[in-house]
Amino acid sequence: AVLPMNPQLEALYRAKHQTKKESYKLTNQYKKQIVEDKGLVAGKVNIHCKKCKKTFQADHYNQKYCESCKKYLTKKRWREQKQKERKREREASIPIKCPLKPLIYKARKSCFSGGR
Repeated sequence: AVLPMNPQLEALYRAKHQTKKESYKLTNQYKKQIVEDKGLVAGKVNIHCKKCKKTFQADHYNQKYCESCKKYLTKKRWREQKQKERKREREASIPIKCPLKPLIYKARKSCFSGGR
């Protein structure tokens, strides 16, 4: 299997091949422009993180947090969700006290003690 080429190198190769075919040379400025257009930052947007206020490169405008803040917030959300779940489980497992229990106990006691 052949690995895919680096998009920057592929674009430079095609541009060089095209210029050779048309018999003119590539300028360094044009080479830099090709590398920037096909680079890792192509199509990315600079956005400020809402939590730490750092500028980061996002894939789209809907992204609000940088990678480190996103990781922290995900853990925090998961922790809070788990705490709520545990609280619900605890509340469900607490037995409800019956208000009639003491009355029943007293009635039984008087029956067995000979009517005192």
